[in-house]
Amino acid sequence: MRMARISRQVRRLWRVPLSAAVLVVLATCVGVAPASAHDELLDASPRAGASVSTPPTEVRLVFDEAVLPELSVVRVLAPDGQNLSLGAATVSGTVVTQRTSAAGPAGTYRLAFRVVSGDGHPVEGGWTFSVRSARSAGQTTPAAGSPAAGTGDTSSSRLGLLALVLTVLGGVASIVLRARVMRAQPALEAAV
Repeated sequence: MRMARISRQVRRLWRVPLSAAVLVVLATCVGVAPASAHDELLDASPRAGASVSTPPTEVRLVFDEAVLPELSVVRVLAPDGQNLSLGAATVSGTVVTQRTSAAGPAGTYRLAFRVVSGDGHPVEGGWTFSVRSARSAGQTTPAAGSPAAGTGDTSSSRLGLLALVLTVLGGVASIVLRARVMRAQPALEAAV
């Protein structure tokens, strides 16, 4: 009879951490609800990994929703690290355009961007593309860009981090409750 009473109490104490663990697993499997989604990069020119004949005179990024113009930044770095971006990026609805210096050497270029979506959340990303031949300052032929590439949405990694933190907290709570049960067990046996 005494052992049955102790078993019921132990089972009751384990219900909370077990329920919390099940909720964490379900939340991780279900994913992010559409209401928490942020702007997503749909198209870009030049795209990630693209190979263009000459350095582009502009970079275009197309998002699924409008971004805030005053907080949009795009940088294009030449192989030597020189920033080729000219002035501030311009925004027209969902399209962000950054003019760039046409003069640049052949090699691997780095494109990086950071915009703020209409809901106030930053979206950032970047990639590399290559330029096959240099262009002198006098040449003006624009480089043909490719359709889009992907990008900088970090909401998936944030969700994974949240799931990890919740799992660790659930484990700690479970250990604490188990320690309490172990300390209370002798007192329960003596009371019966």
